[in-house]
Amino acid sequence: MDSPKHSGLRFALQSLGHSLVISESIVLSSVDVAFCNLDIPEYRVILRSLKSLRPALPVVAVTLQPGDRKMLDALESGASDYCCAPFEAAQLASLLAGLGIPGVLTHKTAA
Repeated sequence: MDSPKHSGLRFALQSLGHSLVISESIVLSSVDVAFCNLDIPEYRVILRSLKSLRPALPVVAVTLQPGDRKMLDALESGASDYCCAPFEAAQLASLLAGLGIPGVLTHKTAA
């Protein structure tokens, strides 16, 4: 079951025309960007493994509890960037654009 963090990220990505796949064993060749949960103890191992398996893959560190030390540690462990929940689609679009991943922000209009 999705956590509130996953649901928020899924919604923001969907509004940009992307999808979120939550998996412990993903096929890295099929993704444009990986998101790593900083709120789990083994995040350093996961970040290093992702960068080892696919060095050019952008990896975004995600947390519910931001802190300068945690973010710096994530970047030193291989993260390309980081973001904090709750997720805003515009913030995520800017982050993805900075990583070279196109996204189209979709707006719902009243009829």
